[in-house]
This record gives sequence, structure tokens and C-alpha cells, in this order.
Amino acid sequence: MGDADIFVAIAAYRDPELRLTIESCIENADDPSRLTFGVCLQYEVDGPRSVRADCLDNVDAAIRLLRYPFQRSKGGCWARHLTQSLYDGERYTLQIDSHSRMEPSWDTDLIAMMNAFPGDKPLISSFPMLYTRDAGVDAIPDADRTIVPVTMVETWSPDGWIW
Repeated sequence: MGDADIFVAIAAYRDPELRLTIESCIENADDPSRLTFGVCLQYEVDGPRSVRADCLDNVDAAIRLLRYPFQRSKGGCWARHLTQSLYDGERYTLQIDSHSRMEPSWDTDLIAMMNAFPGDKPLISSFPMLYTRDAGVDAIPDADRTIVPVTMVETWSPDGWIW
């Protein structure tokens, strides 16, 4: 089992923001030592979205990494499946897009949310925060970020559908 307790799963398809996403996770975590990243990197050496196979070299983080030339990709579900195969018993799993930004204390806040839900396998799902990049700087649109849309599942059907 991994020493860290949060496994961050990222399937990245030629995404030049992958490194920035991992850096955002680290910089905004209350305890970056609790993070282990599992990445399926589908890279492109030459082209309009050049993302090299070594784009995560020298990132100061625990990263389990699978590398594939993008031409070998079999789609997003395939990449997420491979990424999940890198899981090593961490207590929590967070699956995020390879172009995400994190709020300060995101790790502490998500664990508190998970612990607030009853049941053996609580699940939190959301759409990522919108942002743009301008001159190498993240620009987050003005919004009331104190309001988080929440969907609560009251009942699961016997065949696994939510009601």
C-alpha cells in the first residue's frame, strides 16, 4: 500500500497543462506529502499540441506514470482504466481532468466532505472550475465560489441506478 492517503488519477491526452495541474494540486494542498499521482500520459512529440514524454520529469512529487504515444490511445475510458491500475491502496481516490486548478486546502476540504457522508463508499462528483490562461497566468472568472452545486443521491435502485 502507498504511504500517501490520496491517489490523484489523471488521464492526459496531449494536454500541455498537465504539469500545471499537478503543480496546482501540490501548491494548494494543506499536506502535499499525502498525495500520489497516477498519470496515463498520451504524449505528442511534434505537432500543434506538443507534449513530450518527459514533461513530468523533475516534478517534485510522487508520480506513477504510464507513457504512450498519442497514436496508441484507445480513448478516455481506456486511459482512465490504465490510470486506475496505478492505484496502490490509498484511502482516497480523486479523478481529475489534466487541465484542472485546485482551491487552497482542497485536500483537507474533500476529506472532511467524504467523512461527513454516511456509508462505506461515499462519492463526491463535480464539474471542474472554469478558468482561462492569459500570458501564462490563470484567470478565474468572477463567481460566488462560496456556493457549490450539490446533488445528493437518496436511493440506489437494486440494479445500481440512482433515484
